[in-house]
Parts: sequence; C-alpha cells; structure tokens
Amino acid sequence: MRVSTQMYPQSLLNQLNKLTGQQQALQNQVSTGLRVQEASDDPAAARKMIQWQTDMSGLNQFRKNIAAQQDLAKMNHGLVQSLNSISSRVHELAIKSNDTQSPETLN
Repeated sequence: MRVSTQMYPQSLLNQLNKLTGQQQALQNQVSTGLRVQEASDDPAAARKMIQWQTDMSGLNQFRKNIAAQQDLAKMNHGLVQSLNSISSRVHELAIKSNDTQSPETLN
C-alpha cells in the first residue's frame, strides 16, 4: 500500500483531533472530579454507580424505618409504664377498700 503525501498530513490531523478530544475529556474529569461524565464513558462503572445509588437509597429507607420503629417502641414503652402505674394504683385502692368495709356491709 502506498502512502501518498496527502494522507500523511490528514493522518496527523486526525490523530491531533483525537488527542484534543481526549485532552478535553481529561480536563472535564479534573474540573468536575468525576471520572465518568456519561454512562457511555464507562458502562461498567456507570452500572456500578447506579447500583450504589440504589443501595444507598435502600439504606436511607432502612434508616427511616428504624427511626420510626424506635419512636413507636418508645411510645409503647411509655404506654406500658402508664398501664403498670394504673394497675398498681388499682391494686392499692383495692387493698385500701378491703380494710374500710366490714364483712357485714360486703354481704
């Protein structure tokens, strides 16, 4: 295959354009701090990032659910304490009322 004198400058120009594009991509990466700008830049990495985002979303939902359940548990604990206090008071009043009535008045 013969290389004409016109093909050599065109080849250099194509290579220069390719390098310029790569340089711009690298500058974008440096300026944004992101290695992957678009999914087409690195499909495997993009898939991993999407999976991580999905996982993080799930973890955030778990955190919200845990916080809601902790609040519910605190509320239930407070209710149980109140019921325990009421039960103790009823027991106390029942014992006191037992002493105030004579056996004749109870019949």
